[in-house]
Amino acid sequence: MANLNIISCNVRPLNSPIKRTRCFEFLHRKQIYIVLIQETHLTENNVQSFQNKRYKLIAHSCAFSKTRGGFLLTQRKLPYTVIESGKDNNGRFVYVLFLPFVTGDFNAILCPEWDRSSGSSESMPPSSLSLGSFLTDLNLVDIWRLHNNKVKASSFHSGHHGSSSRIDYIFVSLSITNSITHIDMLPILISDHTLVVWILKPGIYHPKVHRWRFKDFLLGNESFLSHMNQHNNNFITHNKGSCNDAQILWETDKCFMMGVCIGFSSRQHSERNKRLNEIERETKRTEEEQLANPSVANAQLLTKLKGGYHTLSLAKAEFILHRTKQRYYYDGDRPGSLLALRLKRCESKATINAIRTTEGTVITQLGTAVYLKCSFVIYTHQNVSFILKGPPHLFAAYLFQN
Repeated sequence: MANLNIISCNVRPLNSPIKRTRCFEFLHRKQIYIVLIQETHLTENNVQSFQNKRYKLIAHSCAFSKTRGGFLLTQRKLPYTVIESGKDNNGRFVYVLFLPFVTGDFNAILCPEWDRSSGSSESMPPSSLSLGSFLTDLNLVDIWRLHNNKVKASSFHSGHHGSSSRIDYIFVSLSITNSITHIDMLPILISDHTLVVWILKPGIYHPKVHRWRFKDFLLGNESFLSHMNQHNNNFITHNKGSCNDAQILWETDKCFMMGVCIGFSSRQHSERNKRLNEIERETKRTEEEQLANPSVANAQLLTKLKGGYHTLSLAKAEFILHRTKQRYYYDGDRPGSLLALRLKRCESKATINAIRTTEGTVITQLGTAVYLKCSFVIYTHQNVSFILKGPPHLFAAYLFQN
C-alpha cells in the first residue's frame, strides 16, 4: 500500500520550455502523483506541451488568450478511473471526478483572523462568507486548517498592499479526512504562490518496475571518469589472476562498473536533492521570520536562497531538455511523429505481453497471481544453469531489474 503525494500550485505562466521543464523536474523529485495547477496561461493550441514521459494531462481549461488556465495531471503509471470530467471555456475551472476534493487559488480567505496577516475575526468580507457557505453546502473541510489549527500562515504576499494571505486551499470531503496523513505548505520558489502538498493513503497500489539505463551525460564529468578509471583499474588488478577466461572477466567487470555508475550517480543525485531540501527549509524558516518581523536582511537572504535554488533547478532542466532533444529529435525532420513512434517502441520493448508455459499454454494476463509450471533457464560458464520457477509476474519483475 503506497501513499499518493498530491500538489496544488499556482505556477503563473508556463509558456517557457525552461519553466515547464523545471516544474516537471520538481514534481518528479518530490514524487508527486497528482498535480493540480492554476494560472497556466496556455492556449488550446499548446496545452499538449505540458506533459512528458512521466506525467500526462487528463483535463484542462484554457482562455482564448494567454491568461488564466487550469490543468490536472497524473503520473502515467498511476492506475485510476475517471468517473466524469468537465470544464468551462474561460480558463476558470476544470473538474475530474475520481477523488472527493476541491482545490485552487480562490482569491478569497476563509478566516481573516488566521488566513491574513492584518485580519481579525470581526472583519468578515462577503467573499469569506460565500466561501464558508460553499463548504457547508458541499460538506467539505479545509484540510490544512484541520491539521494546523490556530496557525497563522500565508500562501501569497502582495508587495503592493504589503500584506500576506492564505488564498490557496484544499477542500476535501469529510469521508477521506482520515486517509490524509500529512499536509504541508512549501516555500515560495517556483512561483509567487506557496505550493500545497498533501499525502493521501489510498487502497492497494503497485508501482511499475523500471529498468536501469546508463546516464551518458556522466561521460562529460571529469570526476566521474577519474572515479571509473580508478575502480576499473583496482578491479582488474585484484581479479586478473583469478580467472583464465577473458570473456568471464569482461562480463564480471561490466557488472561491477554498472554498480560503480549507479553509486556515483546516486550520490550526485542525493547531494543535489539534499542541497535543494536545505534551501527549501531555510527559505520557509526565513519567510516565517519575515512574516513576523520584516527586515531588509531577511529579504536579501530570501533573494539569495531563491537564486541558488533557481541555479540548481535550471541546470537540471537544461539537461533534461538537451537529453530529450538528443534522444528524440536529432534523427528526423518530423519530431512530433518521431517522438510518438519512439515512445511507442520503447513502451512495447519494456512490456511482457505474454508467456508460454512448458505445456504450450500462452498466458496474457500477467498481473494475476496464478502460479504456473513454467521456468526460465539461465546458462552460464561450464554448463552450470539456474532454473527459476514461479508466477509470470515475478519473472517480469526479475527481467526488468536484471
